[in-house]
Amino acid sequence: MALKVFHDETMSEEITPGNPDTVKGTVVQGHNFSHIRPIYVGTLNQSRTFENILIKQNPTKENVYIDYALTEAGLPVTPGDQPELVLSDGDYHTALEVWRRVTIVEVEETQVRALYHELSFHEFLI
Repeated sequence: MALKVFHDETMSEEITPGNPDTVKGTVVQGHNFSHIRPIYVGTLNQSRTFENILIKQNPTKENVYIDYALTEAGLPVTPGDQPELVLSDGDYHTALEVWRRVTIVEVEETQVRALYHELSFHEFLI
């Protein structure tokens, strides 16, 4: 099993097209909507290690920005300034908490957004 993105730190709920990361909330029409929460990167395969890891939004959508950071305080002030994050090499047997902020700019209509995060990496046997 490869490196994956999860809703929870126990790695029991993978973020997939059938179980996406979603945002919904209240916003005044024409204003920006923002939602911050942690997601988790890890693997259940104890015989793998990973290098050159990058997480980013997939696909990019007009007026929707996802920023990533290792701490909530590390998220950039301006939406879209940190659309990808390089992660340290490691085995990821314990999930790594990654903070993500979604900003939808100038919301004009009711919507629920499904968000997908893309991981790229090199995988090796331990």
